[in-house]
Amino acid sequence: MQSFKKSLFLFLILLLFNGSISNKLVAAHDPESLLQLFETLTDDSAKVYLNVDISRAYSDNDLKLSIKYADEALKIAKKTRNPDIIAFAVFNAGNAYFFQGIYDKAIQFYYDYLNIMREKDSKRGIAFARSNLAAVKLSMKSYQEAKIDLIETLKLLDEADPNKTDTLVQQQMPHLLNNMGIIHQNLGNADSALHYYQLGIELAKKAKSDDYVFGNLYNNIGSLQLSEKNYDLAREPIQQALRIRQKDNNLAGQASSHDFLAKYYQETGQNDSAMFHFLKAYNLAKVVASTELKTRISENLYIYFKKQNNLDSALKYHELYKSHDDSLNRENTVKEITRMELTTSFQEKENLQRLEQKKRELRYIIMGVVLVLSLVIFILLFMLSQNRLRRMRLAKANEELFSRNYELEKQNLEKELEIKNKELTTNVMYLIRKNELIKQIAEELTANSQAFKKENQELIRRIVRDLDKAQQSDIWDEFEIRFQQVHNAFYEKLMQINPELSLNERRLCAFLRLNMTTKEIASITGQSVRSIEVARTRLRKKLNLTNSDTSLSDFLSRID
Repeated sequence: MQSFKKSLFLFLILLLFNGSISNKLVAAHDPESLLQLFETLTDDSAKVYLNVDISRAYSDNDLKLSIKYADEALKIAKKTRNPDIIAFAVFNAGNAYFFQGIYDKAIQFYYDYLNIMREKDSKRGIAFARSNLAAVKLSMKSYQEAKIDLIETLKLLDEADPNKTDTLVQQQMPHLLNNMGIIHQNLGNADSALHYYQLGIELAKKAKSDDYVFGNLYNNIGSLQLSEKNYDLAREPIQQALRIRQKDNNLAGQASSHDFLAKYYQETGQNDSAMFHFLKAYNLAKVVASTELKTRISENLYIYFKKQNNLDSALKYHELYKSHDDSLNRENTVKEITRMELTTSFQEKENLQRLEQKKRELRYIIMGVVLVLSLVIFILLFMLSQNRLRRMRLAKANEELFSRNYELEKQNLEKELEIKNKELTTNVMYLIRKNELIKQIAEELTANSQAFKKENQELIRRIVRDLDKAQQSDIWDEFEIRFQQVHNAFYEKLMQINPELSLNERRLCAFLRLNMTTKEIASITGQSVRSIEVARTRLRKKLNLTNSDTSLSDFLSRID
């Protein structure tokens, strides 16, 4: 993962020092020399630049010290109150945390830098921030988000330098296009990825970029063609990358190119050439002492020899692969523990800063309280003179409260009465249903009495007479009375709307006013659901609701 991060482009924002400080830094090649130089400096801005250099010097071999000096640079920069120095230190802190794999903190610093650049309205600076945010998101495999940031970067750089005269931008454009190619390759857009790699090579030639840039671009083109199984187009760019890296004495890059060449020959059935390049890649990985490279290439060798049925060699490289993989896991574990420690340390610093901020806020609060107390004393003196008026207002408020309580009690009593009346109405409806059921049974018995024996027919007639006596003929009258107790003006207003409403229609209105469903009404009246629906349609017409969106229940609920 470390090699992948290093292949990504980050804007570094190199600022030059003044006079002798610059010359001394050029002469300092290691962290120890830089630390000795630090003791001779008196200018805070120079100390910021030097701490940044020390942080970068430790970035490959000591995660904690790299972060320590990046934080120290930022701390000193804030004291200067110089926006440019602060921006430089913030940006470097983002880079330091990024190279250590602490992405959440890196993104936080890059956004801080982005805000500073927005305040300065610097398109170039905003582009730098967006580019590094894209690199972080690319490392986190958030390819779509990285693509959005990188497109915005290219747009901003084009606006900031339409004539393409900025030397720094010219030098860095191939890196940006390489990143864009990596994004599209991971998104599965092979044609777009190839376009950006080739465009990167063209711009690198114009800018006379370092061999490192060409090596990455050609190697990426070869790996892309290889993954797309375009074998005729894959070999030449990989060999071109290898030649460049041999010229530049980039051993790690050579190992990677040999590894890709071996895969090419393996895929095309040229096993002797594949083995040669696999072994060459592995030997170079051992020279550069890259556990990551050794792990990857020894695994490829194991797979290669296993396919060749060379079990002895396959076993050898499988054991080497397991050994390297264990070492890589240990290294990654140590790095992860270090990252966790750094993250914890960062959070502790943030907590301390928040604590200091709270202390400052507390001091301000105490000062504010003193001022407020003074003001309160003055106000109290004034309020004493207004005490009588306040008592009068309080008495009036109590009276209003009593009045509201009285109204609430009255409303509660009305609601209680309404509930009781509704309960009575429900009982009446139950009796209605009971009467209808009794009537139905009596009719059934009468209709079928001829089917019984003659000695039982007299018994049936007596049962029918008893059932008739059990019916309460005035039940609907009782329902009307109870309903009007709850909704005393309902029928009167309903008849004002249409005086030609029948008794059944008025009763249907009453049921709907009680929010009863069609099914419930059908159950109570003993009619079918279809009959009730027809009755409702007829009722809408009589109430002039045919062309209205208002429901019948809503219309009747407003009548009272």
